[in-house]
Amino acid sequence: ALTQGHDYITEQVGAEMFLVLLPLKEEAYAEALVDDLGAEYLLELAESRRMMMDVCAENGWHCIDPLPAFQTAIENGESVYYALDFHLDSSGNRILAQLIRDYVVENDLIAVRE
Repeated sequence: ALTQGHDYITEQVGAEMFLVLLPLKEEAYAEALVDDLGAEYLLELAESRRMMMDVCAENGWHCIDPLPAFQTAIENGESVYYALDFHLDSSGNRILAQLIRDYVVENDLIAVRE
């Protein structure tokens, strides 16, 4: 389905597909959860995202994985997800927006206004 979507977007619309692979909350906070959930379980949770990043690389698609940036923020005492919810909080959204902006600029996907 993603290949069909990519083909349609590039051939019919003239655009480029861009995927953001959001990690599960448990992945982002894995260091704090490993004793309770177990390392093997946390690795299993991350398998789909890692596989999708491999598919992106194989196909040359524009994909980003914000997990490293989220983990760095958490290590620096920032929150990324709401405490009692699985949605990104304002800090997580800010980090994600900056990652997307940086990727778009670095890959020259749209013209940057000066």
